[in-house]
Amino acid sequence: MNTSFLQLRLSQGINAKSQELLPATSGFLLFFCLFTGYFMLRPIREFSLFGLAPCSHSYS
Repeated sequence: MNTSFLQLRLSQGINAKSQELLPATSGFLLFFCLFTGYFMLRPIREFSLFGLAPCSHSYS
């Protein structure tokens, strides 16, 4: 698989022009990393300050 084949298939898949592929993929990766970090820290956030008991209030 060469790069032009991947660019063609991706541009057809998301209905974008070839010059729009870099911003689209970088935006997807940015949100993926952001939400991955959020869900990694979520269990830690749900515990109290000292980690002894769950918080009585909920953020969700």
